[in-house]
Amino acid sequence: MPLFAGIYRRGSGIGLIMALLLAGMLQIAPLSGAWAELPLPLAGVERLQQSLDRLVPYDASLGEEGVSVQGALLIVMLGLIAATAWRGLGRVDEGYNRWTRAAWG
Repeated sequence: MPLFAGIYRRGSGIGLIMALLLAGMLQIAPLSGAWAELPLPLAGVERLQQSLDRLVPYDASLGEEGVSVQGALLIVMLGLIAATAWRGLGRVDEGYNRWTRAAWG
């Protein structure tokens, strides 16, 4: 049995994720707007946003953009994904382990 046969057979959704990523980059109409909004009243978010504004200042007249709380959370998530991929796929030729399973989703 090939090393990655079980991943594709279980339907990991990598193809779906890639299709959504491509469709989002091309600004296809159903993916370019918000479908729903769910406000979460979290304490301290305003303070965190003010800290981010001081840390990464922006000037709209120059076309500069700052970092939002959502953007900071996405950056943290990308770091976690990168660390998982590094641990799981760095030595995939030596065998399949728990980090590999986590990297493939």
